[in-house]
Amino acid sequence: MAECSAAVSQQASEINLMNLKAILERFASLMAQGAEDNQSDARAWASYRLRVANNASTIDNFIHAGLIASQATAATENEQTVSPAGTAASETAKGAVADAGAGIATAAEGIATANQAIADALAAFVAGVNTNAANLAAALGAVLVTAAGGASTPSQTQAKPTAAPSPAAL
Repeated sequence: MAECSAAVSQQASEINLMNLKAILERFASLMAQGAEDNQSDARAWASYRLRVANNASTIDNFIHAGLIASQATAATENEQTVSPAGTAASETAKGAVADAGAGIATAAEGIATANQAIADALAAFVAGVNTNAANLAAALGAVLVTAAGGASTPSQTQAKPTAAPSPAAL
């Protein structure tokens, strides 16, 4: 193997030292970042554990308050809180509302029946007007023909004779 010159050897040593220094600086910054992250995580976990403890304390307080409320309810559960007169009045009001609803439904049925009767009467009236108009047109047609001087040929005033059916058709 060929020996390198002193200058090349010196240069390679410096490059190696610079690379080693860069590696060590990066390693040191990663270690510092890791320590900071660990501290941040530790603070976050401590905050979380404090919240959990506070919530547990709040739930504990609710439990104690619930037990107190339960004991108070147990002492008063046999007491009547609504008077019979109040109950009767509320039932009467409910009945009045139901009666009013039934009255509205009955009125709506009456209106529907009246509307149907009007529609039927109107349909009968229109049919009568159509029949009268057809009769009037037929009568006026004969009057107009007569007023114009009558028909010019008997075939226009008399019905055309129908041919007797042939014996073969029977």
